[in-house]
Amino acid sequence: MTKIPQTPIPAWELEQPINFAGKTLTEIYLNNYIRYEGYAPKGFCTLITATMGDTYDFKKKAKEEDRYETKKRLLTDQINRVICNKFPQAEGNVEVIDIATQLTYERYTGAYHSSWMSVNGPEVKMKAYPGFLKKIKGLYFAGHRTMSPGGLPVAVFTGRQAAQLVCCQFDVAFN
Repeated sequence: MTKIPQTPIPAWELEQPINFAGKTLTEIYLNNYIRYEGYAPKGFCTLITATMGDTYDFKKKAKEEDRYETKKRLLTDQINRVICNKFPQAEGNVEVIDIATQLTYERYTGAYHSSWMSVNGPEVKMKAYPGFLKKIKGLYFAGHRTMSPGGLPVAVFTGRQAAQLVCCQFDVAFN
């Protein structure tokens, strides 16, 4: 029996594409977290994949029309099929598949259209927005989308900068 490779598993072309939310996936990759203790019970592994593309509006409409869970189940079944086709030993042994969509990120973070990081188009230079406005004293900015690539580290960094600016404004030492 073939073992599932350790992380990362190179992308491979799908025998049968996955069609979901108006997008067609022709290849997929998996990240295997088997080396990370605690990610799964002993004897099991955690695999992740990500699909790219903006499907927010599709999922939001499906949620409003009470079709969201059905659509997620369809995607779950297709991804399970892909895994079991590539790794036959997984057939009947997949215990849990969890699909986190843009609506999941939106619900957890409240971020606009569930954005968890900034995205720059082709040929667009990365940029950072200033943490304050010169014209409005005492107004400071921080957040996960204030500089590329965004995300939690940027939110922490810019939050720290904003706190330093407030301390500077009130002549308080920043510790």
